[in-house]
Formats: sequence, C-alpha cells, structure tokens
Amino acid sequence: MAALTPKPSVEQYAGGLRIILLVVAAFVQFALSSRALATWLPHYRPAWVAVTAFVVIAAVTLGSGWWVLRLRPLPPAFTVVGTVAIFVASSGGSLAVPRDRFFEDAHWTFGLAGWPLLLLLTTCTLPTVAVALGANAAINLVLYVLIAPFTAAAFAAAGTAVSSVLGFQLAVAIAVHFSRVRAAMAAELAVQRAGLITDKLIAEDLERRNRSRRADQLGGALPLLVGLADQTLDVEAEQSRQLCALGAARLRRLLAEGDSVSDSLGHELAACVDVAQRNGLVVELRISGPAQAVPVEVRRALTEPVMTALAMAVNTAHVTLLRTAGTTRVAIVAGTSREHLTIPHSTGIEMTSSTEDGTLWVEALWRRQPND
Repeated sequence: MAALTPKPSVEQYAGGLRIILLVVAAFVQFALSSRALATWLPHYRPAWVAVTAFVVIAAVTLGSGWWVLRLRPLPPAFTVVGTVAIFVASSGGSLAVPRDRFFEDAHWTFGLAGWPLLLLLTTCTLPTVAVALGANAAINLVLYVLIAPFTAAAFAAAGTAVSSVLGFQLAVAIAVHFSRVRAAMAAELAVQRAGLITDKLIAEDLERRNRSRRADQLGGALPLLVGLADQTLDVEAEQSRQLCALGAARLRRLLAEGDSVSDSLGHELAACVDVAQRNGLVVELRISGPAQAVPVEVRRALTEPVMTALAMAVNTAHVTLLRTAGTTRVAIVAGTSREHLTIPHSTGIEMTSSTEDGTLWVEALWRRQPND
C-alpha cells in the first residue's frame, strides 16, 4: 500500500516564502538602493561607511540565498549573526547620511534593512519580527533626534516616512505569518486525511481477508453439513461425531478470531476448549506467560492440533499454553481410544506427538523471529 504524504510540507511552503522575500530584498538593494548610493556617495561622511553598510547588507542577502535557493532553512547561527550585522550596517549607514537628508532618498539603509530582516526571520513568530522591525525604526529615530536639525515640520515628515516604511514591512510580515499558519493548518488537515484514507484502506483490506478466511472456513464445513442433511453421514458413528466436534470447534474459533481481546491466542484456545466441554469432555486449560501478539495464521496453526486432539479425545484432557520471550508453546494431553492419530502440521510450527497406552500427547511450538 503506497504511503500517503501531504505535499507541499510547511517547511517547503516556508522555503517558497523565503524565495519571494529574497527576490524582494535583492531588488530593493541592487535596483533601488544602489542607485541612491551612487547618487549620494560624494555627500556621505565618511563615504566608506555607507559603502561598507551596502556591502554588509548585500553579503547577508546573498549569503541567505545559499540556503534559500536550495529550499533549506537558514541555520540559527547565520540568522543571529545576519540580524546583528543588519542592525550594525543600518546604524552605520544612517550615521553617514547627510543630516538634512534623514528618511529621504539618501537614507536608503533604513528602508532596505527591513527586507533582509524579514528574510532572516521568516520562520520566527510575528512578535519577534515586529520587535526587530520596530527596533530598526527606533534606532534610526534616535539617531535622527540626536544628529539631525530638529524642526516640527521635519520631524512630522520623518514620522510619516518611518510609519510608511514600517507599516508596509509589518503588513508583509503579517501576511507571511498568516500564510505560514494557513499552510500549517492545511498540512495538519492533509495528515489527518491521509491517516483516515490509510485507516480506511487497511480496514477494507482486513475485511477482504476476513471474508476470504470465513469463506474458506465455512467452505470446509459444507461437506459435513451436506452429509448430515442427506443422511449419508452416520451420526451414530464415532468418526462422524469426531468430525462434527472438529467442525464445531473450527467455527467457534473463527468467531473468536473476530473478538477484540488482549490475548487472542488464549481466547481462541478457550473457545476450542468450551466446545469440547459442551460435548461432555472434561478439559482443563492452563495459561502461563504474558499475552503476546501472535499473527492469526500462526494462531490457527497452533490451535489446529489442539482442536484435532480434543475432537478425538475421551474422558479428560489437559491443554497448556506456555509463553516465553522467544517461544509460544501449546500442548495437550488427553485420553484416546485410537492407537494412531494424524495431527495436522503447518509450516513454521514445530510439531511433536505420540500415542501410548491410551494417552495422546501433542505439542506445537512457534519460535518468534527477530522481526516478528
């Protein structure tokens, strides 16, 4: 049965979001910020600080692309180092901006820094991303208050610029967050749906097997029922009674196989013993060892010799189920009027039987394999 795996996964979806943010960050830096840097380069004091800030942010963006383009999550160490580098570059670049050009086109570091931050913090919680973006805006506002010429009109213009950039980047962060939440919900629903489909397929396969098994078991009883119906089978003969007892035990075991119990083998043995007791045989059943999971085919192979022996037994019988860590052993000692009995033997089961002085002894042993 093919495994059902929900695709795309949450991490794959997050990888797609990171690719989008990588493209946006690269476009803002190399298409927009680079033009502003080139235009205002003679006016930065000192100019090398602005260039260094550009190079640092570019290194973080391109370094992120090494993992992002391979749809792999960013390493935590790179995320931390990259975030610190963005803050340092943004602050340094802001210090180099002409004092009368804060939050204008010359101040490209402020608008640019938020995009690689969004890229680095894609899988972080929304409050974490909001704090990072807010911290970048707060640092630039503090620098503005400390070094830029202050007027009410200029401060209002700066507030408008900050709120516009920060608001847009926060909106993107919220969209990314809820996209991840929806992807996680979709993945969870896909897992649940896959589980339901798998359970349904398993149940259908089990039901088909059960129907086939019941048909085989019932089909084996048909010749006996036909013989009783057309009276070709002598009900007074001992052999006929034994065949009827064996057929009844098999049907009872078949019904017991469908019961939901913790000890299936013990339960099915008890069902076989109950049929023999109803036929007047005095049977004692002893079970030793903890219950174990035994495949149904093995349980049938272990109980079939017991049912055969019980059908041929007279007066009394003792049935024993002994379980250890590596073996499951079923044995029966019973009185019998026959000198020779044919006990069914199944592949994978070690059988031992003997008849002496009117006593039948049968033992069936199953050795558990390491992968069972």
